[in-house]
Amino acid sequence: HCAAKLRMLLPETRIAVAHGQLEEEELSAIMEAFQEGRVDVLICSTIIESGLDVPNANTIIIERADRFGLAELYQLRGRVGRWKQQAYAYMLLPKDQIIGSSARKRLAAIRRCSAFGSGFQLALRDLEIRGAGNLLGSEQSGHLNLIGFDLYCRLLKQEIAKMQNREEIIITLPEVGLDFVTFGLNAPAGKIAASLPDTYIENDQLRISAYRQLGEIQDLEQLKEFSEQLADIFGKLPAEAVNLIEVAKLKIILSRTSYRKLTVADDLVSISSPGGIVYRRNGAMPRLDRRDPPLLRIRQLQHLASVITENPNLS
Repeated sequence: HCAAKLRMLLPETRIAVAHGQLEEEELSAIMEAFQEGRVDVLICSTIIESGLDVPNANTIIIERADRFGLAELYQLRGRVGRWKQQAYAYMLLPKDQIIGSSARKRLAAIRRCSAFGSGFQLALRDLEIRGAGNLLGSEQSGHLNLIGFDLYCRLLKQEIAKMQNREEIIITLPEVGLDFVTFGLNAPAGKIAASLPDTYIENDQLRISAYRQLGEIQDLEQLKEFSEQLADIFGKLPAEAVNLIEVAKLKIILSRTSYRKLTVADDLVSISSPGGIVYRRNGAMPRLDRRDPPLLRIRQLQHLASVITENPNLS
């Protein structure tokens, strides 16, 4: 019905239909024609979400998006934008029907989580929307929807440790903001990029998993093992990955102090605690020399954090 309507509106457009009830050979021929550009528009069922890679597809229109789960919407959206072209995903809703609250939350989440690596955040949001099930006892423990799934799991882990008469130490890494570092693939002049490039870890899931693993590291020995593991699997670390590792090292060293925030702006180093105490050396806030290479400046900050750790009275 949809194909017939579009053919009437767009008579010169080459349109094909694909769904799971077609014969294997017929379905394969349609997909091959679409990939080669002999078909302009492919009308299909959710069969398209099953890992199909169509680099030349730049637009997807999802009808009745409110009927899809969050994982389905994420997979469907991922069918476009897999090459150089700017891609667009349109999710259509009925104008004469009321959309349920869960559907609205799913659509809001898929719209909000559009940045690189957002699949993990979407998975957490999906758990928050649907609930994580019964973890301890016959009913859900705690108010998961009020505090968020990640914090809920941390609190749960702490309580289980108490019940087992052991101490669960959870370190919150400090916030670090450096005006000469860009956390992305491309850095403007005067800055360096800190990331795991897709040319280094080509598989999206492996790259996101590496980011998540790096975010969970809380000591220098684990960070060293992580770096060696990356080098063993994917080869020598590119400059962007080295920069990211060095920033992570800075966070870990600083986490051993009472300070929880470090920023560098116009070469002025601000290191502060939650109570508003600002670190000063000889009565003044430290400074960096912008003539030094960016990576050297990061290592100078690591040294400064180590000095504070070894001599807390200096602060």
